[in-house]
Amino acid sequence: MVKSIRNTGLLAGTGKEKRIGMANRQEPLIIEQLAGQTAPSEWIRGKSYYRNERVGSLSAAEKPSGEWVVHAEVHAAQAYAGRLLLSPARDRLLDWQCSCPQDQIKPCRHIIAILLQYLLASRSPCLHGILTAPAQREAAADGKIRTEVHILFRYQKQTDRILILPRMLKYNASGQKVMSMNPLDSENAVVSSQVTDRMALLRDRSEAQAVVDFFLQWGYRRQDPVGCLAFDADCDLPLLIRQVLPAMPATWRVLYDSEFEKIIPSRKTITADFTNLRPTSSGLLSFDLQFHCDRLSLDLKQLQDYAAGQQKWLLVNGRLIEAVNKEQLGRLLERLARMRQTAADNGMYEAEPSLLADMVSSDFPAAAGPGEAHISFDATFAAFQTGLAAILGGQTISGALADSSGRTEPIPERLDRILRPYQRRGVQWLLFLGRFHLGGILADEMGLGKTLQVLTALASGRRTKPALIICPKTLLFNWQNEARRFVPSLKTVLVHGAQDYRRRLLRQAGDFDLLITSYPLVQRDIAQYARLEFDCCIIDEAQMIKNPETHLARHVKKIKARQRIALTGTPMENRILDLWSIFDFALPGYLGKKDAFQIQYEQADRDRLVRKIVPFLLRRTKRDVLPELPEKIEETLYAPLTQNQLSLYQQTLAQIRSCIEAEIARQGLDRSRMAILAGLTRLRQICNHPGLLHDAYRSVQGISGKLELFGDLLHSLLADGHKILVFSQFTQMLAILSRRLLEQQIPFCYLDGQTQDRQQVIQRFNADPELLVFLISLKAGGFGLNLTAADTVILFDPWWNPMVEDQAADRVHRIGQKKVVTVYRLISQGTIEEKMENLQERKRQEFDQVVNRSGSQEDLPLSLEDLKALLDNE
Repeated sequence: MVKSIRNTGLLAGTGKEKRIGMANRQEPLIIEQLAGQTAPSEWIRGKSYYRNERVGSLSAAEKPSGEWVVHAEVHAAQAYAGRLLLSPARDRLLDWQCSCPQDQIKPCRHIIAILLQYLLASRSPCLHGILTAPAQREAAADGKIRTEVHILFRYQKQTDRILILPRMLKYNASGQKVMSMNPLDSENAVVSSQVTDRMALLRDRSEAQAVVDFFLQWGYRRQDPVGCLAFDADCDLPLLIRQVLPAMPATWRVLYDSEFEKIIPSRKTITADFTNLRPTSSGLLSFDLQFHCDRLSLDLKQLQDYAAGQQKWLLVNGRLIEAVNKEQLGRLLERLARMRQTAADNGMYEAEPSLLADMVSSDFPAAAGPGEAHISFDATFAAFQTGLAAILGGQTISGALADSSGRTEPIPERLDRILRPYQRRGVQWLLFLGRFHLGGILADEMGLGKTLQVLTALASGRRTKPALIICPKTLLFNWQNEARRFVPSLKTVLVHGAQDYRRRLLRQAGDFDLLITSYPLVQRDIAQYARLEFDCCIIDEAQMIKNPETHLARHVKKIKARQRIALTGTPMENRILDLWSIFDFALPGYLGKKDAFQIQYEQADRDRLVRKIVPFLLRRTKRDVLPELPEKIEETLYAPLTQNQLSLYQQTLAQIRSCIEAEIARQGLDRSRMAILAGLTRLRQICNHPGLLHDAYRSVQGISGKLELFGDLLHSLLADGHKILVFSQFTQMLAILSRRLLEQQIPFCYLDGQTQDRQQVIQRFNADPELLVFLISLKAGGFGLNLTAADTVILFDPWWNPMVEDQAADRVHRIGQKKVVTVYRLISQGTIEEKMENLQERKRQEFDQVVNRSGSQEDLPLSLEDLKALLDNE
């Protein structure tokens, strides 16, 4: 059996040009009648060269006489340069010359190809008519003979050889075969007895030579039997399939015998079917993967050998297959090589979640098209892919939160009511990542509620192990208070205090839902933490581990957790390596090795990096979510007292209680008011800084917990470019803050009751974008100022009446303010300031009930009972 196949392969020209001289003038030819003025064999070959794009780049120039000169090169068995001379109207071929060995009495095939290419380039209207002229007309000038070339491919299984047998057939005008010959064997020719001029047909070797020339370029070897080309099937089949066959002229008829057809590889697409994605107890993601071709399962080892070039074709059900999507298949197999296949070798894999997420988001197109890998997902895998795609597209991912049974973990109703829309999206993002054991970086700007989003996510999922929060020591009590406020259902413990106490808590870690500790304590207790496994590990102010070479970064990354979340408003402070280090905690290995990352992204390719990290870094600024925000955000931050500060506070409190009890016993409660106020003031000063009470403490570093909290907060706010007002009622405290800012070379403005040029200072702060901090005495700056250039207020110490604090905040939050205003209140944990905070809330309610109705804005008086209660034991 022989199968006929039309060859559609093309060879593009190189565009090289070889200049030659023009011969003596020939008889001009009318271009529209070109088919009847050239030898039919040359005309057929010329059209074939043109159709197969064998003509290189054209060069055309107009001579002063108006005639046109055209140069080009034709790529046949070798490159031949040709030159044409056209009439001014470009309707006649005046002269021509070609570097081929043919005589130039009539245009050769190369000149014909160049002329047709020029007509195409110049959009000549006569091109179509020339190309579609009837064959009889084309051959009329030469006895009405037409030629066909047949190429037969035959496979000899016994010798594993491929034989190519060319045959040239000639037909007369009536369609009768008048000659048959083998171009490779001049002796193998048969001429019909009906031909009158038999020798004329045999002498015309131009078409036979074209066949010989074609095979010469592939370095063929002539072997027995004579007149046939022999190729080694194992070595030469790829050459024949990928190069020789596509290069054959379109006019040649290619035939296969039945045996050769069996060894020709079919071009098929390999499909990959991903199913049953599930988490494992070891923190990895497990999934099943099967490869198919026409629904037949493929062996992984054969695919690997094929992709690596060790195997030329795939063997599927006894047939050879060439993968259409071999390049993508190779990339997929490279990814799989970094994953662990189970010992059963049954198509089950286990992978780091970050590796799987990178593969899904990078390698699999949303919709496969021709030549692309065909990927199929079951419901578990589809949720993973669609969730990542939704994050990339900024869409909701709630649909990707359902498990295989369609259930979702609901956000507790009480929390859902207080979440803003962008916070709800953040919680869904955290839950989606957690479902697939993926970590991430929540990098919302300060004041947008990262703490609330994390606590809500912790309260929304079913967890079998405790969660761990690591934060700067200045934020320990803030996290504890926020957990008590928003998620009281979570059994929370502060891993803080003496070493024996901390170690005992860690041995009982499984009894708690949430553990909170600080960076310094994690370093001290790293041996105990390394033995534990957590459901989720959250690090706050993650820029603390931006340097991957520090002991802190290395210790934090040793902690084992199913999910890791980094919180920071500044994921990259000074260099791009900061981002790598934080990602190395949240998604180990996702950004590759440190050195390779620096080489790839330090100077260039930032767009690619952004695309890579988008699913796992969620960043919103206040400007982004402005419609969802209130005009003013208020947040209370709690600072623990340092050990020396606590000792001084407790000692002073005991002295004050003793003195006041004696004073009340001597003069009565009414006459002891001033003594009580003086004692309260001393305690409030210690809460701010012991140096306000004793000058010797002013030079002691790290003596004030609130000052350390202020430093961390200020650093984050300045990194985000905020302009900040800092209020304190103690001018001595403002002096300590001034010294701290000077030491850190942070420019600032200052205003208290002694400031003479108040308006000039205010104008300078509002106008200068480099001035980001303004220290202000609460009483001096609580009214009469317009500071709308700022967008952040820090109340360093609380005042008795909340309305005074509100007036200070209103220096920023007033008409003309176009930004969201954030107010931070700093409170010393477990001190008189916490009691003042509770007192403020009661006073605020009284103010709303009484003063707002009457329009009065005077301070509500503090009763003696209020003052005495501030000093009572808990």
